[in-house]
Amino acid sequence: MATPIDTPTGTTLIRDFLAEGALVELFDGVGADGFERLARLAARALDAPLAAVTLIDGERIWSPGAFGFDGATDLGASSIVGSAARAGEALVVRDTRTDARFADDPIVANGPRVRAIVATPLLVEPGHSLGSLCVFDVAPRPEASDVQLEVLRDLADVVVEDLAHRVRHRELLAAQAEAGRLATTDPLTGLSNRRKLDDTLDQAIALARRTGHALALLMIDLDGFKGVNDRYGHELGDDVLVEMAQRLSHGVREHDLVARMGGDEFVVVLQAVDRAAVAEAAGRLHEALTRDIAALAGGGVVPNSVRLRVSVGVALFPADGEDMASLLRAADLAMYEAKASGGGVRRYAAR
Repeated sequence: MATPIDTPTGTTLIRDFLAEGALVELFDGVGADGFERLARLAARALDAPLAAVTLIDGERIWSPGAFGFDGATDLGASSIVGSAARAGEALVVRDTRTDARFADDPIVANGPRVRAIVATPLLVEPGHSLGSLCVFDVAPRPEASDVQLEVLRDLADVVVEDLAHRVRHRELLAAQAEAGRLATTDPLTGLSNRRKLDDTLDQAIALARRTGHALALLMIDLDGFKGVNDRYGHELGDDVLVEMAQRLSHGVREHDLVARMGGDEFVVVLQAVDRAAVAEAAGRLHEALTRDIAALAGGGVVPNSVRLRVSVGVALFPADGEDMASLLRAADLAMYEAKASGGGVRRYAAR
């Protein structure tokens, strides 16, 4: 029996990928040349013409690497390969013609006409096999020597280590992606944060400059939000912010951006728009934010009498600013003009 790989973390990670289709994902964008080389080494170690690495993936068996087979051979359809992969222990068939289990197997009756097989499981732990490393011969063969079987087990361990490495690499990429997402996400609302806003706005301005399209920046402040915190507490105030964030997100297109600047200030970037589209979007978002907020997405409840007023400042590129700093400044000044006029209104940047 093959020696289990003593890598608990790798074992757990590989086991998590045993759902149907999961192991295949480990090969997305990553070549399988290493498995073909291991199959070739296994064949040479046992002085045989054919070998293959096989994996169990849900209900099917497939091979990420083989040696000596032509492209038409379907190893997954072979009961020999399936038995070897699922056995959990070494499988040795000296002559398939004398073994009733495999007489009608497609790789015995057709194709390469396999007459002998020596296979060892790919163990992640005792009794838990991912597949097998199989060596095939087209003639009956004597018992494999202890040295040959040991080499085969060692090569099987290398296959499992390779799979564990692929899983760890995939987990690392996922962790890096999540870290990147967290670094650009407001933890309360799930919106983009200031860092993401800066990156996106800078890119959007560059694109607008190349294409000649306009873009708009909406600076939004929730008037009187401090009173909500003071009267109902910060927990419910946070629920209100989450609700406002969701209303904004639902009111824009997929390629637009909604970000939280901090506190009760939000920014919306509308790309490839004209003045009429900006006016329509600003009005729609303004109306959405000032609707009754008694029912909150976060689960909190506030009296029907609580309704926030919203001040919105609007700036357009390139009319109101030709770079990120000037555009943000123009939208911010327009928002403060809206607040200075009593709040609850929209103001466009002065030209």
